[in-house]
Amino acid sequence: PDPATLAVPAAVGAKARALVERLGSEEFDAREAARKQLESLGRLARPALLAGVNGSPNPEVRSRCSQLLPNATALDVQAR
Repeated sequence: PDPATLAVPAAVGAKARALVERLGSEEFDAREAARKQLESLGRLARPALLAGVNGSPNPEVRSRCSQLLPNATALDVQAR
């Protein structure tokens, strides 16, 4: 596949990073809404999820990102 078609658009990347931050919200509903939106982004959320797993100081964010990352990675591998 063409690498240009695999790139994550800047707007989607920014949205995914914001959603990763919301995974650490004090409100359960906000965390769950962010999780569902990240799931729907699929492989496009992978860079933000990796950053959350590896760089977030919040254990809730790291935990939720590590749960979402395998599916996003699998979808990324399929796309490639």
